[in-house]
Amino acid sequence: MTACTHRWRIDEFKREMLRVGVDLPLNPCGQGFKDMSPRVEATQEALLNGRMRHGANAVLTYAAAASTVTTDQAGNRKIDKSRAGGRIDPLVAMVMAVGELRRGVEAYSTSPMLVWGGSRDVQA
Repeated sequence: MTACTHRWRIDEFKREMLRVGVDLPLNPCGQGFKDMSPRVEATQEALLNGRMRHGANAVLTYAAAASTVTTDQAGNRKIDKSRAGGRIDPLVAMVMAVGELRRGVEAYSTSPMLVWGGSRDVQA
């Protein structure tokens, strides 16, 4: 298992994890267009194909309402804030996780559905 994490202060995070006895491989992931575009695409594909739903999770709904997808001139996309004060971190974390799952786990292609906020977290 690998955790996809933002690059900001990752070295401090790794040291703290080791201090408390956690040895988890971390995959640094930026939140710019280059790193987020394939992750946004994977999340959109999963949602549109009915392979993922968020179970009316209030935190994800709030984050989605506070965000927008921004596209650069090359067609790359990333999650961005649409209004001041809104928190988009839960949505960005979900997009990063879905992208990491698609990137590194063969089971993605055969897994019928990813579920957040319901009675199950992930259905394999």
